[in-house]
Amino acid sequence: MKRAAPARGKPARTIMTSCFGLCPKRAVVITAGVRAARGEYVLVSRAGEVAGALSLLHDDQNGSS
Repeated sequence: MKRAAPARGKPARTIMTSCFGLCPKRAVVITAGVRAARGEYVLVSRAGEVAGALSLLHDDQNGSS
């Protein structure tokens, strides 16, 4: 996530937290900015899904859905 972050703006941070009540098996919960404020999350279970999840979260940060 940190490598995919844009050069300007706040750098990405990785934090350990609870499972947000989702408790996914073999998956990671990812959220950011606007989506976190709305209580929305993306579940990623394979490394190949990370780019798409980050793109979805990044697009939402720019105001598009």
